[in-house]
Amino acid sequence: MVFRGRLQGELAIINMELQSNEDTTMEQRLLLYHAALHHKHKLPVVSVILYPFEANYPVSPYREQSGDNTLLTFNYLVFVLREKDARVYVQKHQVCLYTLLPGMMHATVPLLKQALREMRLHYPNDKRFGDHLVRFQTIMWRSKVMDEPEKREIEEELKVIYNIDQFIDGNPRVEERIEKAGAQRFAEGIAQGRDEGKAEGMQRLMLNMIKDRFPALADQAQPPIEQIQDADALETLFRHLLTATTERDVRQLLQIQENQ
Repeated sequence: MVFRGRLQGELAIINMELQSNEDTTMEQRLLLYHAALHHKHKLPVVSVILYPFEANYPVSPYREQSGDNTLLTFNYLVFVLREKDARVYVQKHQVCLYTLLPGMMHATVPLLKQALREMRLHYPNDKRFGDHLVRFQTIMWRSKVMDEPEKREIEEELKVIYNIDQFIDGNPRVEERIEKAGAQRFAEGIAQGRDEGKAEGMQRLMLNMIKDRFPALADQAQPPIEQIQDADALETLFRHLLTATTERDVRQLLQIQENQ
């Protein structure tokens, strides 16, 4: 996410890198992006690493050392969502950051519903609104600052009021990730679940997918998946599981503790 902004009254480029997991090369990559943006725009660059979920994160500055010599010092900012207060951003109507609210402290249902209304007004263009909405939903389901009933209530708002499915189905980024994860099996499973009118079909499909991709979690995944009986909720969970890339992602989605 790259923006034009101001730093002490002067124009600047703000580069915000979304990092969902620990990455030991993050600082070096951020330095590359920083240099490229500075070269392209000829403006100072504010580099930010945004951590929407729990992760070990680095501490600024990054230093390139050769023996006792410091060849380069690179200052950047670290933005950890769970340490931020969602109320502050809504009070200031900083709509460009509303997509991140579900990962912040005090992200209550009324606050998020208000934020969604403001987002809809602020982004009349469906594509831009859809991009923000899909990211909002993804962060919400992986966040640990909201409990399950709260997530279900906001998910209902996303489906009924904002028809989020149309943005998911038409979003090329989401479609590309789903295709890579196995879109054909996903589509067959959705059709099977709806045709049969049973949650068992969706549950079985998800468990088989986890067994194939994350075999170490197969046994642990079964109880939380089988507890969900609502077909729409299972469909939403399946969408997110398909885009999961690590065991940590699956654990967060299913709320499986590391020591189980």
